[in-house]
Amino acid sequence: MGTYKRILTSLDIGTTSIKVIIAEIINNELNVIGVSTQESRGIKKGVIVDIDKTVTSIIIAIQEAEQKANVAVDEVIVGLPAYGLEIQSTRGVVKTENADTEITNRDIESVVSQAMIQAVGQDKEMIGLNIHQFIVDGFDDISDPRRMVGVRLEMEADVLSVPKTILHSIKKCVTMADLTISDIVIQPDALASVSLNHDHKRQGAILVDMGGGQTTVSVYKDNRLIYSFVDPEGGEYITRDISVVLNTTIDEAEQLKIKYGYAHPDEANPDNTIPVNVLSQKGVQSISEDYLAEIIQARLLQILTTIKNNLSESQLLDASNNIIVTGGNTSIPATRDLLSEVFSKSIDFFVPQQMGIRYPTFSTAVGLIQYVKEQSDVQRMVNRYVNGLEVYTRDKEESQKEVPSSRTFSSDQHPDQDRSQQGATEKITIKETQSEETTWDKFKNMINSFFD
Repeated sequence: MGTYKRILTSLDIGTTSIKVIIAEIINNELNVIGVSTQESRGIKKGVIVDIDKTVTSIIIAIQEAEQKANVAVDEVIVGLPAYGLEIQSTRGVVKTENADTEITNRDIESVVSQAMIQAVGQDKEMIGLNIHQFIVDGFDDISDPRRMVGVRLEMEADVLSVPKTILHSIKKCVTMADLTISDIVIQPDALASVSLNHDHKRQGAILVDMGGGQTTVSVYKDNRLIYSFVDPEGGEYITRDISVVLNTTIDEAEQLKIKYGYAHPDEANPDNTIPVNVLSQKGVQSISEDYLAEIIQARLLQILTTIKNNLSESQLLDASNNIIVTGGNTSIPATRDLLSEVFSKSIDFFVPQQMGIRYPTFSTAVGLIQYVKEQSDVQRMVNRYVNGLEVYTRDKEESQKEVPSSRTFSSDQHPDQDRSQQGATEKITIKETQSEETTWDKFKNMINSFFD
């Protein structure tokens, strides 16, 4: 057999930063070849509020990663925030042609269509089906029924749906950046693919993503995402608190948090003094290290208490004895101590181990690639079908063993000049061409109108 190679690119659109990772998959081994992180513009609390600014940030991030990897990116794996995520159980049942005919992709599409015919709120849109099992003529626990024979095919799954406005805005931004979406992955599933092992997912795990714009907690049980909750407070709230209390700029507050911050005053040294540039007066005033820690701890306590109360009300606090935590806020020293005090549980931190991205801020970005890399052929086909993307199987994908063509950038040419200087008219034309109503769009509209 020849060497199997392909390129995968993830796009993690966060509140404080946009991360892009380009990875080369060689014989199922993941190698990061390009990384970029850019300040997010046009995003608040995980929601896109200015499409044009967000598009610009995406373009810059993509082109910087392209330049580092020396490849041209056309398709991206996009992560969706869990804000407003709903999880509903569903079941589809269809009859096959006859008992002697093997089950095919068309049968899978038919049972998926049946499973999707259910009421979803008018403000929601389906973005995926997490398959539990297929059942063929009463035989259950089947992961892929294709090439089997039977007259009755059933599928049990969870429907994932998100607010239409969030999904539409993300798709719009990606299209306007002259990119195609290859896969759409909900961020908790992306994180779980790299931070949770099989036992975590089967026995139960609480996964906390302490991001810059928001904090997301997800619960896994029996190999399923069963619950997700978003607290719209994150690292930027800590920065704002420091800015307000010390009467300094946001930039100064961020630097104080990064250089001198502790999540717990007991770990800070009260004898260490920190210089602070104050807005209302000339010169510099000094504060103690433990006083800064008190400011940080107050906000973190509020975030963690909100999460704990939400899990308690949902009767999920005891879903696991372990809590796995990742995200940018875990970089603040003594965060583990504070988490242990609040939850009285064992706390494990997750940090990606791939060269060049050994920072918790890249957890979701690398998770998007890992999720698609490990996703079963039938699960990926189902999710692409749900999202109206081109449906193709792993067999077809593996028959294309060529690496996508690379783009070589000259030393005096920055790729930003290519994409960012394209006229708005050209981008709008691309966008309008891709937004024409397809047969799948008509089918989804039919379903929505049925339940209106």
